[in-house]
Amino acid sequence: MRNLLDIILLSFILYRKTLFSLEEKWIKNQISKDTYDRWYSSYNGSVITLNGAIDRLSKDKNQAFQYLKKYLNMLTDMKYVYAEADTIEKREFIGLVFDNNLYY
Repeated sequence: MRNLLDIILLSFILYRKTLFSLEEKWIKNQISKDTYDRWYSSYNGSVITLNGAIDRLSKDKNQAFQYLKKYLNMLTDMKYVYAEADTIEKREFIGLVFDNNLYY
């Protein structure tokens, strides 16, 4: 897991440097506005995606497993799960149990 995070961090740094270089070239009038717009959206999208991946991989997984262990017995109580769900979650739950041809 740590190696994956390192690779993503390096990719993030590379894309940030490339984005900065693109902005410098546009400021110095070395590239056209159309070229800048096309590459900016591509590089910026990659930066945003990698930043999200870094956030997800940087979170402490132990806390999630402790929470799961604490409430695992409640997940087996389907009446409890259904009662605690809001309307949208209840529809999704029913959709998991029954096929899409269920009408009511």
